[in-house]
Amino acid sequence: AAVTINLLLPFLNSFNAKLEAHVTDGSNLSSEQALTHLIDSGAAASIQFADVAARTIIQAGLASFLIERPSAAGNATVYLWDSYARMHRKYIGDLCAALRLPKFIASIMGPVPSDLDVNLYDTKVPFFNAFEDSLKRHVLVTISDIVVTNARLVITAAIAKKTKAAAERAEAKRDVIVNIHNVPQVRSPPLLVQMAAVTAQKSIILVGRAGCAAIGNTSGGGKGEYWAELIGGILVSSIAAVTVSKIIGASTELGIAKAEIGSEANPLAGRQQ
Repeated sequence: AAVTINLLLPFLNSFNAKLEAHVTDGSNLSSEQALTHLIDSGAAASIQFADVAARTIIQAGLASFLIERPSAAGNATVYLWDSYARMHRKYIGDLCAALRLPKFIASIMGPVPSDLDVNLYDTKVPFFNAFEDSLKRHVLVTISDIVVTNARLVITAAIAKKTKAAAERAEAKRDVIVNIHNVPQVRSPPLLVQMAAVTAQKSIILVGRAGCAAIGNTSGGGKGEYWAELIGGILVSSIAAVTVSKIIGASTELGIAKAEIGSEANPLAGRQQ
């Protein structure tokens, strides 16, 4: 199922979209173009699958590490992380039943939870206990998100640096003097700033979602905790993304302004042979 959802379906959707674009435009599709679309769609789907696989491997590795070093906190973290996927089947199934929707919708949400899982999740607990449970439930996923996302940033930056270096060597071979100020610059923040932003955003989501879950449990038990955590997580994610992007954007503009002031003070700084 994971291969179908994360590899085959994205590949087919991407490839079909490219073919439909030719039909819509009324343009002819050569065998070379079809092969190019096939390769591009396969590469994009493979990257997506590798992303999901890497996150899963990291989560499973961390869970195994905690299991091998048994402790109350570690065992609780692994159990809450593992049982959360089964809660989707329970509460979305209840929602489908209330709305008289087909049962198969809930069946695709995951395995059926045990009575023990449901009873533990439905138990009302003090605010800070519910807050802690939510943190434990999502901390492994958050760590994997931070690691994989930052790894992709590093890889992307390395590829961009290599491409830029190749372009500069090509210019040097032609003995062309390049004025950097006349070359369109991509205003992106430094790599470390981007990585810090990712870490901050994911951490804010983890803590904010835990707060929503604790409020939901206090008012509605397990059902309130589940839906408050789910809906609150979406809202917190949007707020965190907007807030962090504004902060990073402001810092980037400030850095560019300082660089421009420095280059104006030294006119030769913007030229290279």
